[in-house]
Amino acid sequence: MTDNVAVILAAREYFYWALAIPLAGFAAFLWDGILVGATATREMLWSMLVAVAGFFSIFHAFPPGNNHALWLSFIVYLALRGIVQTLFFRKIERTLLER
Repeated sequence: MTDNVAVILAAREYFYWALAIPLAGFAAFLWDGILVGATATREMLWSMLVAVAGFFSIFHAFPPGNNHALWLSFIVYLALRGIVQTLFFRKIERTLLER
């Protein structure tokens, strides 16, 4: 969304990271809607806590100022949210089926 050559050249370095965001985050965004509808806010809280712990663990494992570490941390954060929410939904589903 710019014609500034310096910005375009700098953005090329992060192109593949930007492509990975929808792949890593689709499950998290899908489960957000489902869990909100199921009023499973406690499960959403725990998924966020796990994902934030993963984000900061990875981010601080790299030297300061490493932008690729920031991108990797964000991708892992999104993926962890989706994974944990999937596991929680399976638990919720089993509970509902037992009733």
